[in-house]
Amino acid sequence: MLSYFADDVALKLDSCHVFYTPNVGIRGVSSYEHNFDFLFQRSANHPARFCQAPNRFDKDAVKDIMFGWDDTKKDPKRRDSRLIVIGDDRQTPLQRGALTAFRNYGVPLSPTPNWKSGLPWNSPRSFRAI
Repeated sequence: MLSYFADDVALKLDSCHVFYTPNVGIRGVSSYEHNFDFLFQRSANHPARFCQAPNRFDKDAVKDIMFGWDDTKKDPKRRDSRLIVIGDDRQTPLQRGALTAFRNYGVPLSPTPNWKSGLPWNSPRSFRAI
């Protein structure tokens, strides 16, 4: 049975009492629809934050995520929105090329939490809309 990394991330977010909208479809300026794993609501302190938690973390994933994000953020209604990518490094380290590509685009990356110890990863509570 195929396990989706985003499902594991959702469980962690739930355990940290972080509210989000899962599996959000947004139409970009190209008129293509792009799916994001999570949307963290805009608040007085934070812009809307779209989040991807891909099963694979490679060149193709970077291309898919960045095209979708670029197309989405060009809409004036989402001009202040941000993208967050959570990488699955539980089995293998995140690919250096993908890390570099996301950093070059200014996309914040968050590795997975320490699943066994339950320690928060890059403070999931920081995703809260407070």
